[in-house]
Formats: sequence, structure tokens, C-alpha cells
Amino acid sequence: MQYKYVPDCKYKSEYCQDIIEYAKTGASVAKCCALIGICKQTYYVWRNKYPDFLAADRVSRAIAQAAKEDIGDDGVSGRIDKFSSSTYNFMMRAQFRDDYASIEEKENNARTDAFKEVAALVKAAQAAAEPEPELKSEPEANE
Repeated sequence: MQYKYVPDCKYKSEYCQDIIEYAKTGASVAKCCALIGICKQTYYVWRNKYPDFLAADRVSRAIAQAAKEDIGDDGVSGRIDKFSSSTYNFMMRAQFRDDYASIEEKENNARTDAFKEVAALVKAAQAAAEPEPELKSEPEANE
């Protein structure tokens, strides 16, 4: 696989199959982008704009995770020489956060989300409680 950069890269539906193929090696979004020749921002724009690319993204993430899990299975069973389970665990938590985050990380994320919701509710309540500014009436003209 060769990395490339394609200036002004335009979306093509064949990129959907490309990212699924790259995912079979466990490629991350960043690696898929480098192989297609786009930046990650473009990848996420395409994911939001093109339903077929969104579907391919979801499939490719599942395939990449399965490929990396196969590597982990080989490593812990001794089929990979000098396998580092701590490095593997770090990599899995970084790339597949939803499934591999520690309980503490998940709890921290839940607290952060709850804090943001409370802050938004407080802000909305404060805005609703502020009195509307009084409109100054024009002095009536003396006739």
C-alpha cells in the first residue's frame, strides 16, 4: 500500500470499497485517509454528506476492529513472538474507545456528558429568568 496526496480530491463511490479493503488489515481512519489521499476532515465531511460512505465507514470500522482482535488473539495465544499485551491494550483503547475504554474512562465520560447537560439546563433557565428589557416609550408630542 502506498500513501498519496490528491489535491482537490473529489468524492468517488469506489472509495467506499477502498476503505473496506484497507480495514481488513486493521487500518485506522487516518491510514485509510492516507491511502486514499485525503485529510481526515474530508473523510468526515464525506461521511456526513454521502450515505454510502457513512455505511462503508461503519462496516470498515467493524472489520478493522475484528482484524485487530485477531492479532490480539494470536498474540495472547503465543503465535506472535514478543507480543506486547500492554501495547496492544493501549492501541485498542485508543482506536476503539467505545468498546475498550476502561470503566473509569467510561464513568468520566458519562460525568462529563452529565455536567454539560446540567450546564446547558442552567444556562437555559438563566436566560428564561432574565426579565425582558423595558421598551422606552417615545414622549408624546405636545400639540
